[in-house]
Amino acid sequence: MRHIFYTLIIELLLFAMLPLFAGAGEKTHGISVFGPMGLKYKEGEPFDYPNPNAPIAGNFRVYTGTFTKLTTFGLTGSVAPGLELHCFEALGIKSWDNDEAYSVYGLIAEYFEIADDKNSMTIYLRNEARFSDGHPINAEDVIFSYNLLYDPDMNPAFRLAWKAVNKVTAIDSHTVKVDFNRFSRDLPITISQLVIYPKHIYGKPGLNLGEDLREALPIGSGPYQVESYIMGERIRYARYDDYWGKDLPYCKGYLNWKTIEYQVFFDGFSQFEALKSGLQDFKCWFQTDVLEKLDGDAFRKGYIKREYFPITRPAAMKCLVFNLRKPMFQDIELRKVLISLYDFDFFNRNFTYGREERIVSYFNNQPQLRGAPGPATGDVREILLKLASKYNTDGIVYVPDAALSRGPYELGQIPNGKRLNR
Repeated sequence: MRHIFYTLIIELLLFAMLPLFAGAGEKTHGISVFGPMGLKYKEGEPFDYPNPNAPIAGNFRVYTGTFTKLTTFGLTGSVAPGLELHCFEALGIKSWDNDEAYSVYGLIAEYFEIADDKNSMTIYLRNEARFSDGHPINAEDVIFSYNLLYDPDMNPAFRLAWKAVNKVTAIDSHTVKVDFNRFSRDLPITISQLVIYPKHIYGKPGLNLGEDLREALPIGSGPYQVESYIMGERIRYARYDDYWGKDLPYCKGYLNWKTIEYQVFFDGFSQFEALKSGLQDFKCWFQTDVLEKLDGDAFRKGYIKREYFPITRPAAMKCLVFNLRKPMFQDIELRKVLISLYDFDFFNRNFTYGREERIVSYFNNQPQLRGAPGPATGDVREILLKLASKYNTDGIVYVPDAALSRGPYELGQIPNGKRLNR
């Protein structure tokens, strides 16, 4: 996509102008990167996007790649699809609402509290939270799950996001304190995504997590249990009736299939043939040109329906990125010329059938974080002037004049943001 790169300066400034983490010292039912004011839903209020009255029924069949074990532990092998999603839960559940950039609400955790000095976070667990074997979830399970991040049989990538955590301790049986060695806006979100494992199952002395659990049926707090499986071929999950969280507002209408079955198909052709023959209920991630050209009796008779789901949530950007360490790319005018050589309209028309959109903002689908076209004004202008005064030295320009006089725009637009006729 065509971007003017100093757009990033303005938009990151707008992001930086938000409070670091509002509401410190308050006990809240959720966490947002924008603090408690960023939460859309009040305590006890269900999400808007699922139907809370949807019945728990039906069998959903979907394709998957191969798998060689029934555990997330161990550094070798492929985990059974859906295992962590269906059988295990984290402290919080992420909201997928379009109006929330990144918010998590309490699931196993009932409340979160950031200390006034932002050096720690207290987590209050729900008294009713249970594992599928009926064992209550307590603080020791949270501490055990945190320590598992550093187990030799756990993927070391999982612990990287936790480097800012100093220690996790129990205040009482249902309260946990997490001490930080440094604070960042997304650290509480990271902590809320800790998956909780039962210590009485996975903490048995002498248990080799990577080897001893390869074919052991998982026990977690999620709404499903493994009903049957054939290793490397298929796995079927069944929702159990006494799932502890079935009446929580955030769980109503969510994962409501009575059974979910994953079946292995190794390539796109066999996946699509399985869909046409009725062995699968759903397939996504077609290439746009392939999807547009699909035809046949199954489509004409309505046995298979083709649908496009619009991207309405904040989305990752697509752009051309230059290595600014190379002197030739440090010239912004040269970068503009090189970007202009990419004919977006041609590629969109011929390869994606007009399904792509131009993205001017680095925060796609987040208009509140998008810099407006035209001259910079108000606080944004003052911040840009201070940055220019501080960093535009020795002939190196980090904040160009155009950032003040024109603002973010797309090549092919005039300063007021309107498209030019081509």
